[in-house]
Amino acid sequence: MTKEHTVKSFEEELRELADLVLEMGRACETQVDNALLGLTGGDVDLAERVVARDEPVDALRDRVEVLVQGMLARRQPMASDLREIVSCGRIARELERLGDHAKNIARRIPAALPVPEATAAAFAPLFEGTRAEVGEMVAVLIGRDVARGRALCAQDKRLDAVFEGLFDHLLGVMRDDRTLVGRGTRLLFVAKSCERIGDHATNVAEDVIYWVTGELVRSSRS
Repeated sequence: MTKEHTVKSFEEELRELADLVLEMGRACETQVDNALLGLTGGDVDLAERVVARDEPVDALRDRVEVLVQGMLARRQPMASDLREIVSCGRIARELERLGDHAKNIARRIPAALPVPEATAAAFAPLFEGTRAEVGEMVAVLIGRDVARGRALCAQDKRLDAVFEGLFDHLLGVMRDDRTLVGRGTRLLFVAKSCERIGDHATNVAEDVIYWVTGELVRSSRS
């Protein structure tokens, strides 16, 4: 009876850990969506809510870390269970950083407004790509889908290319109109945050691949 109870408790902890990571992923997806909507819609109130909701994401990361450390110390897991625990810890750290970039975008919104019409149009592909990558990241987490994870890793370079084109656009805007330097600089930071969000989403996909298969596929992204 005691052994059966111990096994059940460990399985429950594994489920709790996976559920916390998925909750973080969904929360980060909402944070990214709202940060980008705040900028495109000029919604400063929404931006402020994104900033305020970063702390609950950090709290989820803390809960994951405590659970991971406790399971490693008490359970001494082996093989696939160990991979799951380690992967969840790594994923939580990636998600926390992803959420920080959503918060950083939101913080820059008041000083970036109003966004010139041509620049808003130039940002559209980057925002679309960022949302798509984060949405795919959550789908990979939900399904522990290795095939979709590999596809997400492969498409990240496209978002990098979009970022580079937008970077050149913003430099041109600031060069042509010096009155836009302040807003343009903040928009450069927004663009870079989007690019980094894509990197963290891809890192999560790589961690899911490791979780499921044991294959280490981390790239050179920082």
